[in-house]
Amino acid sequence: MPAPTCNFLNLEESEINRKIHRFMSIDRLLGLFVTQQNVLVRPKLWDDPMENFLFKARGRNCQGVIGSFEFRHDFYGQCWTKGEETDAMWRIYSPDKNGVRITTTIRKLLDSLYDMTAEAASVSCFLGAVEYRTKEEIYQLLKDSRFVNACVADTTGREKCRTLLIKRREFTHEDEIRLIYKAPTTDPAAQDIYRHPFCPRNMISHILFDPRMDWNVYKAFKQHIYRAGDSYNYRITQSGIYRVPPLYASMS
Repeated sequence: MPAPTCNFLNLEESEINRKIHRFMSIDRLLGLFVTQQNVLVRPKLWDDPMENFLFKARGRNCQGVIGSFEFRHDFYGQCWTKGEETDAMWRIYSPDKNGVRITTTIRKLLDSLYDMTAEAASVSCFLGAVEYRTKEEIYQLLKDSRFVNACVADTTGREKCRTLLIKRREFTHEDEIRLIYKAPTTDPAAQDIYRHPFCPRNMISHILFDPRMDWNVYKAFKQHIYRAGDSYNYRITQSGIYRVPPLYASMS
């Protein structure tokens, strides 16, 4: 069952079929073939301390009573990007020169989660584009009681998810897309990861290897993936961003 357009957040309908990418180690890619499962994590595991700012905050009511938001335990997410590739992305996400970039589409990614989830999928499964704000703008949102109350009272899951789609402007180079799952019940003791079925053969259209990987190592991994991929017929290539043709300077 395809996800309804209202579960795509901060995206135009015309963007839903565009390509998106995820950088990962070769070990994680091979694990994806073995387990046939995609893995989302709780936002508390994300690197930037200003992420999931509302979930980390403590609320103060009109009587001055302070407490935490229990729904912070309900959500899991995974980060992708609309960006193609840059030198910075390879160096950040493939520091050991053993990374790959996989490609799918926005529609396919959300549908893979939506279709495999229980009947509450319409209020549990979302995919949205990250909005980049200044630190001061984020602080102002926390001070806006209308914003906070709307998030707390929201029963659709969308408004709470939108808070997970806000990040500091220092990270705009990531051009991020996030897949988000809201668990049906709050369980602080639950695992920090959520797995759902994910068939690489149907989901991934292109695997791009780190441009710095040794050519023979790349070729060996490529053959291994084709053998392990059950008639895998998508593109497997190595990035050529560091390859340049012979350079000639014109002289009169």
